Amino acid sequence: MTTPIRLPNGEIIEIATNDPKAAAAAARKVWASRQAPKLPKAPPKKGRGLGATIGDAAGKVVDTLTGGYGDELAAGAEVLGNKLKTTFGFEGTGRDFDEAQENFQDEQADFSRNHGVSSGAATGTGIAGSMLMPGLKVAKGAGAVARTVDNVATGAFYGGVSGAGQGDGLGERTRNAVEGALFGAGTGLAADPLARGVTAVGRNVRNALLPYISREGGRKVAQAQAHREIDTALADAGFTPTEAADAVRDRAALNVPASVSDLDDTTRQLTGYASRGMGPGQRAVREAVKKRQSNMAQRTRQHVDDTLGSTVNPHQQSARLTEEARTRAAPLYREAYEQPVIQTPGLHEVATSPAGPAAITAGARQIRQTPMARRNPGSEAPFRPGPRFVPEQGLGAPGGNPPLYETGQVPVLETWDGAKRYLDDLEFDTNSPFIARPEGMTSDTRAIDLTRRQLLDELDQQVPVYREARQAFEGPTKDKQAFRLGLEDLPGSRRNTANDATDQMGRLNDSQTEQFRLGDRTRLADEIYGSKSGVRRWGDATAPINANDARTDLLRSIHGDEATDQLMERATAERDAHLTYREVFGNSATRGRQAVDEGMDATTGTQVATQLASGRPLAAAWTILSDAGRGRFGRYGEDLKAELARMLTDTNVSSVEDAMRLVEQRAAMDAAFAEKLQKAAAELTKVGTIQAVGQSGDETGLYGPTD
Repeated sequence: MTTPIRLPNGEIIEIATNDPKAAAAAARKVWASRQAPKLPKAPPKKGRGLGATIGDAAGKVVDTLTGGYGDELAAGAEVLGNKLKTTFGFEGTGRDFDEAQENFQDEQADFSRNHGVSSGAATGTGIAGSMLMPGLKVAKGAGAVARTVDNVATGAFYGGVSGAGQGDGLGERTRNAVEGALFGAGTGLAADPLARGVTAVGRNVRNALLPYISREGGRKVAQAQAHREIDTALADAGFTPTEAADAVRDRAALNVPASVSDLDDTTRQLTGYASRGMGPGQRAVREAVKKRQSNMAQRTRQHVDDTLGSTVNPHQQSARLTEEARTRAAPLYREAYEQPVIQTPGLHEVATSPAGPAAITAGARQIRQTPMARRNPGSEAPFRPGPRFVPEQGLGAPGGNPPLYETGQVPVLETWDGAKRYLDDLEFDTNSPFIARPEGMTSDTRAIDLTRRQLLDELDQQVPVYREARQAFEGPTKDKQAFRLGLEDLPGSRRNTANDATDQMGRLNDSQTEQFRLGDRTRLADEIYGSKSGVRRWGDATAPINANDARTDLLRSIHGDEATDQLMERATAERDAHLTYREVFGNSATRGRQAVDEGMDATTGTQVATQLASGRPLAAAWTILSDAGRGRFGRYGEDLKAELARMLTDTNVSSVEDAMRLVEQRAAMDAAFAEKLQKAAAELTKVGTIQAVGQSGDETGLYGPTD
């Protein structure tokens, strides 16, 4: 509703109200404003000259640099100058502090209005200068909390100082200082995440787009990211790049084709990630890992040869060990064979036992078949005159007469030694077709062992050096027994623990111990190499070595700590290589992750579609850029995996060292960039606070009304 009102000059105007009194009052105001005299426009101020303009520009720089303290500084300088002038008889401006402060502000306003470009340049110079102002120092490599505390403290300090420079009176300045400090602290809180977020967005945009703009540029970006991923994985595993290269070099010295991927689960998982897909890099990973695994059993067997002793032609080795032991023991046997032997009741019992006659006949035959010139002294004939027990007279009652002896033909010691070896053969293999089984003997070798023990006890009492000779070499059959004892498969043998092996070896002489070790390492090598056949070719060939602590203890008891430690070191490195193979090919967790990776593109597409449908295009763009930045699809992802494959699976020591140097250089570059980013965030906090609080606090409504 409007009300028409006639003005004194007859003109009718419409007033937007239906109240006549209010309409009349409004019409009077309209008429009064039309009748008010027009004031003449103020003439434009004349330019203040080049010197004054330069001074105004300098004032703008100082005012911007100090966050609004330019008027206070200028007024203070003018008041001080006036006092100095009057002291020396010159005339000053006559303005007090407040007037000088207001004059500075007016001159700055005129400068901004009349010299916009120069004013903007001076403002920029002041902002750049404020970046040189001191701030808190944060430790190199500090975490997010330390960086944020640094920025908050810097912002609060400069905000408080800048705020205190605004307003009139102590109360107003104090309030502005508090408000400025709070604003600065808030700016500092957001500065570091903002700077890093902008950097992350830029990196993801680059990762997503550069491979399609520049193939070579995209490849370099992907390679740099691969170096970062490797450095992170190594750090999680407790390695520096240099330490990783050293570890690969040490394993290569053990004849293990190690790679960086073998060092820890984190590096293996990164290798598994690089192997998934159909690109050339992924295929290279799988082929390299598969080829290395295919030769694992052969390498592991060679490790046994290098540490425990050769397993090539073990039977030939066994024969050589027997001949070497025979040669070493020959002087002792010659000395023993010279000693005469009395056929005591115990020896008579051995000679007349079921196996005795055949055993003595075998011993005598051994001497007769030896050319006379080659026979040992004292063994010129199998028998020679000597005392022998007369069984027909009996042994007498207890406490009665001693046994009766007569002179007759008795076996020499070498004949008895041959009889002992005949009994050895019987005990070793009573089923041998080449050994005649004495009448009345059974396959039970316990009786043979008892007879042999009785024979040795009797001979050792008469000829002690014979025991020493046997300790050096007890005959080829005993060596064969020791060798075959070592060959027994595990489990199922008579040794399953270290104590079992120690007990067995405790009954062996020196030559038999070497035979036992030869048999055990041959068994171990055969067990390792057996895993190369059939479906077990891709299994862990080191399982017979380090399957459990019992196996390790067993090896130590047989082969000693030093040799076992050397073998275990190689076996551990080979097992780590096998775990890499399992990560790439074998275990279900890897297949599960592969399924997730293969479905990633479809998941991303669904997420993007949902975000677009809900009116969030920026969120959809971020999802695409994030996925591309992480290498989930496209050329960037292919190049990333190719570089990971090359560096993680390379077994050439020189190449690994070069690769680790690249990783180290990238880490140093990123650390330097992070330090610069921290400084940038601190500068953003400082400059933004100074300008927002000091220069533009009033214009932005930062401070409340002062009335």
